Amino acid sequence: MKQLRNEGLEYLKSVWNYLDLIPPITLSIFLPLELFGFFSYKDDVDKYLAEQRLGNFMGIQAEDPTVFIRTIEAML
Repeated sequence: MKQLRNEGLEYLKSVWNYLDLIPPITLSIFLPLELFGFFSYKDDVDKYLAEQRLGNFMGIQAEDPTVFIRTIEAML
């Protein structure tokens, strides 16, 4: 913040400074998603496991609906 204040827009000319901005930006995205329950997929997992057990009995494989959410959570 000090460097940004001192250099102004010159701060954005260095690639390394963009790397400094990644953690605060990621946290500003992740925290609201977590607070609003975007990553709460326990009910979906329970439903998937029940479908998987039934599918195994009938020879059908169920698709995991939580893959997308878990991938985003892991990336952030």
